[in-house]
Amino acid sequence: MGGVRDLVAMLVICCFSFSAGYPVRASWFADRFSTESWFDALMQAKSQGIDTAWQRGSFFLPSSRDDILRSFDFWWCYFPYAGGPGASEHCLLQMEAKLAAKNISVGQYFVYSTQEDYASGTSIFGCSALDFFVDSSRRYWILTLPQTNVSSSTHEVGTSMRCPQPGETTDVLFLHSGGIDPKELLLRTASSVDFSVYLGLPAFPYPPASPWSIDVSSMSAYFGWVERTLLDWREKYGYGDLSDKSGAGIGGERDQKWAGQSFPLKGVYHPSEIDLSIPASSSSYLTAYSSIKRMMTRLYPTLLFAVSPYVNANKMQVNATRTQCLDNHRQSMASLLSTGVDIVAVQEGRGVAKAAYFSKSQFDEKVKDVDPLLLTTLKYFRPGLKDDVTFADVYLASTRDLFALFRNIVDDHNARAGHGRQVSLWANLEAFEYTRSDPCLPLDFAGNGMAERLDRTYKYRIDWGLNMEGDLVDDIISFAWDYDYTCVTNNRKPSLHDEIMSDELRPIIAGVELVSDRCIAIRGFMWSDSTFVKVNGEKESTAPGKGSVVNHRIGKRGRTACFSRTLPPKFSVEMYTHVEGVGFFPSFQSYLFE
Repeated sequence: MGGVRDLVAMLVICCFSFSAGYPVRASWFADRFSTESWFDALMQAKSQGIDTAWQRGSFFLPSSRDDILRSFDFWWCYFPYAGGPGASEHCLLQMEAKLAAKNISVGQYFVYSTQEDYASGTSIFGCSALDFFVDSSRRYWILTLPQTNVSSSTHEVGTSMRCPQPGETTDVLFLHSGGIDPKELLLRTASSVDFSVYLGLPAFPYPPASPWSIDVSSMSAYFGWVERTLLDWREKYGYGDLSDKSGAGIGGERDQKWAGQSFPLKGVYHPSEIDLSIPASSSSYLTAYSSIKRMMTRLYPTLLFAVSPYVNANKMQVNATRTQCLDNHRQSMASLLSTGVDIVAVQEGRGVAKAAYFSKSQFDEKVKDVDPLLLTTLKYFRPGLKDDVTFADVYLASTRDLFALFRNIVDDHNARAGHGRQVSLWANLEAFEYTRSDPCLPLDFAGNGMAERLDRTYKYRIDWGLNMEGDLVDDIISFAWDYDYTCVTNNRKPSLHDEIMSDELRPIIAGVELVSDRCIAIRGFMWSDSTFVKVNGEKESTAPGKGSVVNHRIGKRGRTACFSRTLPPKFSVEMYTHVEGVGFFPSFQSYLFE
């Protein structure tokens, strides 16, 4: 069956061009537990234009001794396994006995669950005398993580890959799997259909009831587990072709298993997010990011490090002036770039109403007249909000203001780096509305896809996001394929994916510049040879054309359009694609030049 699917994949890639698809090129995907289900999901996404899958790591969670002993996840964690409770000893009790015999104290217990399979555990064990593997009704790994720099957000590579010594304190980590590794299945399938993959690193541990903070007392164990995660991935997946090892000199034989196939693992994504509107709140996260990047450089130098911070320009949540708001975002982005991250996929904020789509001339207009869905979300957060509220009443800046700011900061950073490390700026378009009138189900409880009961959005709003941000970024990702793009609800039919596929002829404007008193340079997506431009209703005098590809990765195009009359200081730009025998497809959103 796998051979047939590989053949189908090759035929699809051979005979159709996906490069001209919808400009959203990446998304988050929920786990799947067979190659068939992964194949179906990736090929459906690829038909739309997506060719990159991101995943989120789970939380690295402190746990109590009693909670682990009571947990159903560890119900069969007995070694040696001889029929379960009553016939042998629980793995936690066995580890405690081992440590007590060597006069080693237990600091904290941790649980990490992503269903990954670590085989016999050789790539994740730091102490073969203590760490052990249980192969019973489920598969379990119990690891010691010697405590180092307990009160620090920094880490030195190799300090946890050792046995704890008598008199020392060690933390203990519990892992479990059902025997199928969804990450390995994803990578195998992605390779066969020319998909790229970014695996999820563990999220930072956080104090009780404070999920946006770091539990510094748990960071020694956390860094120890991140180090072992990278070692495990390097051992299992290698570097692709032997010539692409960046001189690391490790994993050569294992690299052979990608022979004849593309190497899909391009990077890792860290799911712990910073708020770009509050620079001071990000310091511990940034310090930890820097430590992880140093670790990656030492252990797995071919991988890119991606993060997805979020913006906030909502006056109801941010106590600042417009100038202060922009300055805070500027400082946070500059600080983030200094950590060594390679990809910054900024959450645009429209889905959660932290930012909005509006032009300068719409600043004093009522939200309900421009974006009624946004007003519904605002009233969800603030039920007493008046219906006639304006953008000026609620927002300090638009999404375009913020992304223009980020574009300048990233460009300046890259210019200073010269031929060194270059950072890519991505837009993370939120494919949901933060309301629950007709939620998109099922939920992805593991958190790789959408884990909240929220309404999915519509294609016109994704077009609008591209209109506001598309020409300012290097790439575009959207949260989340599962299940915002694929669900069908009572009132939202068909799915968002089907909406996009049935509306693929509609052009999208993403940027306009004045090049003379009668000509504009226009940038956008989804153009064809029959696409033409209108300004204030007047059709261009130049011949329609698709123009040159400015950014092939996301299909961004740019060309000049000229008109018979002098252009006014402010004008509205629209695009139309004419299909013979079908009609005209106008851009959903006009572009206001002012």
